[in-house]
Amino acid sequence: MKNSIDNVKKSYGRCLNTEDFIGQFYEVFLKSHPSVPEFFKDVDMANQKKLLRFGINYLILFANGDMAGKSAINRIASTHSKANMAIPPYLYQYWRTSLLKVIEKADYAFTPEIESDWNLVLEKGISYIIAHHDKV
Repeated sequence: MKNSIDNVKKSYGRCLNTEDFIGQFYEVFLKSHPSVPEFFKDVDMANQKKLLRFGINYLILFANGDMAGKSAINRIASTHSKANMAIPPYLYQYWRTSLLKVIEKADYAFTPEIESDWNLVLEKGISYIIAHHDKV
């Protein structure tokens, strides 16, 4: 897992050096499913982009077993849960697919191995968030 984490960290760094990587993600994600835009209609997108930038870092930390990452993913799971924002669990597949599409374009060193590493890292956090969807 350590090698996968290292590959993802490096890939994410390359992506963040791409102009408006996070903005590109939202362009793709908002078109990925008809119900996605409704969750962003009253959102300050400049702030949302900052939150996502940190959120991806927290997913990486969480996958690495880091306590700060676990604490942050707990907060994200709570805010996205049925009791709060009520993000439907099925939308996470669109989120992941959208992110991977943008990573593939943004990371000049993207390979099938890096894609696999990203999937491994993302799956751990996304599964945790979905598992906590019905918890208060």
